[in-house]
Amino acid sequence: MAGSANNFYALDAQDGSITFESHVLPADQGMWLCPNGINATPTIDRSKGVVYTIAVDGSLYGLDLGTGKPNWGPLQAVPPFSKNWSLNLVDGTVYTSISQGCGGARSGIYSMDLRDPARSVIRDLLISKGGGAGIWGRAGGGRERSCLRGDRGRRI
Repeated sequence: MAGSANNFYALDAQDGSITFESHVLPADQGMWLCPNGINATPTIDRSKGVVYTIAVDGSLYGLDLGTGKPNWGPLQAVPPFSKNWSLNLVDGTVYTSISQGCGGARSGIYSMDLRDPARSVIRDLLISKGGGAGIWGRAGGGRERSCLRGDRGRRI
């Protein structure tokens, strides 16, 4: 679980107790439309034992699934203070969507290939240069969505 105070919690599935807590970055007070905190639901790569989350500064972190200690990143994935939504991991690529124009970010689908972190972030389906609206949803961009798959141009 991640929250707008930039805290990340892992809960025991059996009894709901906190397994670990990680404070990714200091909180920066925002407002209801642009909370300036972790908004995106993290995603898990069980095969690597990593949970990925995006901090308020837009950096993507990979936290150890057992301890919560960072073991990947941080790498810039989205603009700082943007309002990004649920992360999805498909074939080694993390996807998220951005809405509302928070932090000056353009609404659209953003993705990063985790197999090659030196590659730049791919932005696709950019909607507008400012103002409200945009792409959002707690399920994020994933297999059920009709979004483009980064530089490969294929649908997932």
